Amino acid sequence: MNRPLIIVGRTRPDRKNMASELVDHCGRHGINCRLTDGPPFGPEGSNPLPFPLDPASIVVFVSDAEHFPPVLAECQKHNLTLIVLSPDITVPATATVPVIMAPNLALLNLALLQVLPALAAMWKLCGAHQARMVEGRQASEDSMSVTAVQIADLFGVRSEDGEVVHVRGDTFGEMLLGISGRSIQMFEKLVLTLFASGCRIQITTEVIGWEPHCLGLDVLLTKIEELGPNLTPGVYQAHELLFPSFSEEYQEQIRTKPNQD
Repeated sequence: MNRPLIIVGRTRPDRKNMASELVDHCGRHGINCRLTDGPPFGPEGSNPLPFPLDPASIVVFVSDAEHFPPVLAECQKHNLTLIVLSPDITVPATATVPVIMAPNLALLNLALLQVLPALAAMWKLCGAHQARMVEGRQASEDSMSVTAVQIADLFGVRSEDGEVVHVRGDTFGEMLLGISGRSIQMFEKLVLTLFASGCRIQITTEVIGWEPHCLGLDVLLTKIEELGPNLTPGVYQAHELLFPSFSEEYQEQIRTKPNQD
């Protein structure tokens, strides 16, 4: 990854968060990055970065929704690719730069989001069917994760109908997931159970700590460099960019690839 990153967000003095983890990750892996509260991106202005703006920079947004519009405007002013890690951000369809929505960058979860729509469609054809979900997060999070919301929508699982059980608390993470140390500040567990025609399928995902998202960002940045000018202005979903729908040609490549085990 040769392009510099501008990380828009704030660190916390009391605990780690996504912004501080990204800065630490970049430092460990030799990625050129700078942290700022917001625009302008350069040595000028009231919130300057201590270096001239590199036109090849990629902006990573990990701040609150109210800070997003000026960041998007700054990216459009300088023609900078923008990656949005924060949830609940609305991007106008008229965006004039590539904007990649990536509220979850845990790669296996992203892959799951590409294959689950087909399973959901087939599950609904199996006669009488039901679904239940249990989702757990750290005590500081009140809302469901973006991934949990997307999966619940796919299978029509609704909290108000009692089909989703919400579990919050650091004790939950310590006892059931075996989490300790700083990772207890960030974890997510999701259990989806599907019933149909006398069968039961259970899908479980676990994401512990920020590292899975940092590693996923590395892969996304590599993909952006691979695409180059083919990444045209518009709004993209990270899972669709990284794991495009399987074409017949790609499926054949998977089937005929030698086993590496």
